[in-house]
Amino acid sequence: MERDKGRTERQRPIERAPGAVTAQDVANFVGVSQATVSRAFTPGGKVSPALRDRVMAAARELGYQPNILARGLTSGRSNLVALLIEARTNLLYPELLYEVSERLAEQGYHVLLFTIGGDRSIADVADRILSHRVDAALTTAAITADLAERFDERGIPLVLFNRVLEAQTSSVCCNYREGARSMVGRLLAAGHQRFAVISGPASSYIGEEAVAGAVARLAAAGINDPVVVRLPYLYSSAEPALAQIRATLGGKWPDALLCINDTVALGCIDRLRAEGVDVPEQVSVVGFGVVNPTQGPNHKLTFTRQPVERMVAAAIDLLLARIEDPTLPAEQRFFFGEFHSGATARLV
Repeated sequence: MERDKGRTERQRPIERAPGAVTAQDVANFVGVSQATVSRAFTPGGKVSPALRDRVMAAARELGYQPNILARGLTSGRSNLVALLIEARTNLLYPELLYEVSERLAEQGYHVLLFTIGGDRSIADVADRILSHRVDAALTTAAITADLAERFDERGIPLVLFNRVLEAQTSSVCCNYREGARSMVGRLLAAGHQRFAVISGPASSYIGEEAVAGAVARLAAAGINDPVVVRLPYLYSSAEPALAQIRATLGGKWPDALLCINDTVALGCIDRLRAEGVDVPEQVSVVGFGVVNPTQGPNHKLTFTRQPVERMVAAAIDLLLARIEDPTLPAEQRFFFGEFHSGATARLV
């Protein structure tokens, strides 16, 4: 670490156009080298806290801002990470975007957001991501083994969030199978017997894992062939899902309704109440992945929450480690959901 040379008298501010002040100007002003200024602006850079504060104060006084793109050209990195999200109604996504952006910013990286929806397919968006010089990519969207291989061929570390790919691709995910088993166990212990499950499309990794866990736990309790409905993860799916469940049950309501998606769970509560059904006295409604245990005064959902903060920290850890060392093997990290008791289910 370079020692601060100090200044015997305060230098006059540099008169230049906004944006024209350089790192060398800041270095001259403080009395250190340009390399020291660079380290002061680099997260984790080896410079004393006192000297970092002096460099930052000088930068503010002079109007200096580091050129991220220029630094990327010098280092061979862009300091950009692509975040790919499906444009579906999911209350998790705003929290995920915030957490990813905040944690990456702490490490000197910036997020480029890409969404899938409408006419944009995963292949189209992947092409856009690959056309940018990103250092890594994090995706909540389903991605094929072929696309994962394309990222690998381009030397772009890829981490899957909330899903697992059979190919050797790093991922961070909740154990939805065990989470559903645990939730069903709570409902069984409270005396529920007539179950229904609302999941997403058959292509949904989260949905199929949760359905498998729920069905297995019910079978162990002697309840076979529960009603399972698969519809898009949308608030509007609640009405057709409930109609299908009731038709299958001969006009009866289930006494326990397991919704794999938080938005669908909220839609079901509203729809049941509109039909004059008491939640939870007649039908217990539980969900997965809700961001906040109290979604307004009318929605105090009982649910299993994804530990988003810890999952994001793990995903960022996997990304940064592979940016530093692209030869690291793929790694999968699984987390257990956090149970939150609300007012929409009868539990003991």
